[in-house]
Amino acid sequence: MTNQVLSVSTTMVSQNHVIDTEEAIIMEHVKATHNPRGEMDVDASSILDFVDDIFNSDTIPLKATQDKLTLKEYIQNEISSHVLQLSLMVACSCLNNVDSHSIAICLLTTLSVYPWHTKAVMMLTSFAIIYGKFKVVSQSRQRRELAYNLALSKQMSSSNPKYLEDNSIKSALDLVKLMVELKHSSPMIVANYWIARFVVAYTRLCILDPESQIQLSEQSKLSTKIKEIMASSHSLLEAKRAEENYQALLHAFDNSSDILEVLKLIFDVKNDEDEVILHLKWLLEKLDRGIVQKKISPCRLDLFRGKEVLLLISSGRHFPSYVYNAPRGVQMIWVPITKVEKMGLQIIHNYVHLLGSVMIRHKPVAQVFRRFLEDKCFPIFQVGGDPIVISLDKRGRLVHYNALHMILTWRYQLYEETTMNHDLLPSLENELRERTLGADRVIGDIDKQIHDFASQVRKNINNWVNDIKDKMRSSFRSYNYTSEREQTLNGKESWSFKLVVSYDIFYGSKLDEWVADEEYIFLCGGNNNKQVQEFILRIQEICSKIQMNWRIIYIGRSEKTLFDDEVRRMCDSTIEKYSIKRFWTRLQSMASSRIQYLFKMGLDEGSDEIMQGVKNLLVYEAEGSTVGVWGLLSKGNGIIACDMGDKMLGVMNEYEKWKDNAQINGFDRAFKDCYEMMLSSSSSTSYHHPCCFLNYPSNLDKIPNTQSCPQCDHNMHKFVTFSCCHTFMDR
Repeated sequence: MTNQVLSVSTTMVSQNHVIDTEEAIIMEHVKATHNPRGEMDVDASSILDFVDDIFNSDTIPLKATQDKLTLKEYIQNEISSHVLQLSLMVACSCLNNVDSHSIAICLLTTLSVYPWHTKAVMMLTSFAIIYGKFKVVSQSRQRRELAYNLALSKQMSSSNPKYLEDNSIKSALDLVKLMVELKHSSPMIVANYWIARFVVAYTRLCILDPESQIQLSEQSKLSTKIKEIMASSHSLLEAKRAEENYQALLHAFDNSSDILEVLKLIFDVKNDEDEVILHLKWLLEKLDRGIVQKKISPCRLDLFRGKEVLLLISSGRHFPSYVYNAPRGVQMIWVPITKVEKMGLQIIHNYVHLLGSVMIRHKPVAQVFRRFLEDKCFPIFQVGGDPIVISLDKRGRLVHYNALHMILTWRYQLYEETTMNHDLLPSLENELRERTLGADRVIGDIDKQIHDFASQVRKNINNWVNDIKDKMRSSFRSYNYTSEREQTLNGKESWSFKLVVSYDIFYGSKLDEWVADEEYIFLCGGNNNKQVQEFILRIQEICSKIQMNWRIIYIGRSEKTLFDDEVRRMCDSTIEKYSIKRFWTRLQSMASSRIQYLFKMGLDEGSDEIMQGVKNLLVYEAEGSTVGVWGLLSKGNGIIACDMGDKMLGVMNEYEKWKDNAQINGFDRAFKDCYEMMLSSSSSTSYHHPCCFLNYPSNLDKIPNTQSCPQCDHNMHKFVTFSCCHTFMDR
């Protein structure tokens, strides 16, 4: 950039005339001055710090001022000379009788190679240099310190600083800072023009007669324009910052090393002292009336430092207790997404009786996290839909978008402590005695030495094992609630009784003992109470005839049958309503998890035994199903067959035909052979097929476009169903 002064031959108009140019025309003029080069830029932040120092210093020491005005500590060496030249150009141009519009366009033309925001920074900096020298003169009255010629110093020395003591300079500085932040947005282009006009007007105010009415009028106009641009750009700035915060959250989910930083972004925490989590728990202290006390403890986020966290995201204020109570060995925070941002304490109190302890977000989640749920977690999270569980490892990285299905399917398998099930001490002592046989004749306390040595070895082994466990626990790789872990668990599973029935659901039903003893277990269900009773009675009659003892359990969803006294009497174990609900919820989660696994692995659902087996069970007990009775027969952990009640009874009624096979190959093998033979030889019309329904939750990533009926193999009709169980009482 050359050191140039505007030519006097430039179109001249009276100083009393203010050019009123339309915004559209100004925009075209300004755009015509722009010819950027990508490599031309400056350190805007450092330069603006310099400008801030000058504008906000009430008293500037003379020596310090000269240091600042050289820009050596604030501006890149290459840029400093350009800015100083620009300030001289502005000052000299303002001494000539040239209109402000022409000077502004000339300034922008001179700065054509720079980006838009850089132009504004350099122009305001050039004015800051003039303004700083003006302040020095006003304070010291020492004309010799001025960098400009004698004539200029005489004019500046006569100026009165009171005309510059207003908010206009601060507004111009704020606008330039805004331009640096917004950079390439359209309003910032025309803003350059008004910053140029501002620099011209206020430079004239410094070096010329401040009593000029035309200058005061220009000041007023510029102040209005700057305020208008600031106001119109506010929404752009908010949108930009929101986008930056959102990108920061996404980046943190993938690259974070501190979970606290991620939680701060999620819960919009600016102050580390903010208590955004409420910890609700029962205190085991008797009060005067003999009851325990509820306690609510506000918590800061540092409670979760270095810990893994599960975020239980629910739509509305309905508390999904069946999910909250499932995970072990990890912190879970309930985050209800509601229209009412703050949860009332009375509403929160209502949930404490369900569990011994509940952690809940107390203050609103950040808007960027709501956007994340909408953008990245749809369709798995929807308003009015099932909850999801977002899993964060101890670094704060998102390792599972929805760990809900793996939690409900495997639950306690996700938290297993490795224990030493074999004591090495006795065997080690025996080996030492054998290898030192006869030592007791020479060493009187050999037995004590052997015992002490073996004890020390065991202690060393235990210390080593504990050290390994500590390292495992401290490593983020030991965290189980990850999508990779869910894939691994799915890959290891096989169609078995233990997979279908989770023992923690049927706690106290002796199922684990029956499975361990390889007993025959008959699970049955259906929504026709009479057919269920007849089915169980017929099974018992046949078992009595062939002298076999089968364990029978009703696990259907029909409350009428579940609580029927006759059915409960005939069954070997009764299951409570809550456990039944958890059983079917778990099976639905198992199906959802399996679908995702098969999709990721590129496997076919139709050839997957687990998927077909779980799907059959869900069909039997689906809402709207007309299946009267069904049964699943197993021996120990092995599932023999699962089908409609009439088919299962059909096999039993043919026992005389396959009893010889049973004596040779075992009852379970013979039953399965007969069942498979009946399926292959019968046509689709051999049995009465009740209507079958299969419900998929709408929040699955992958829902099959077509689905064949598990009974007749025809394609099932596809419907979209909306349902409400009246549990979400408040949205």
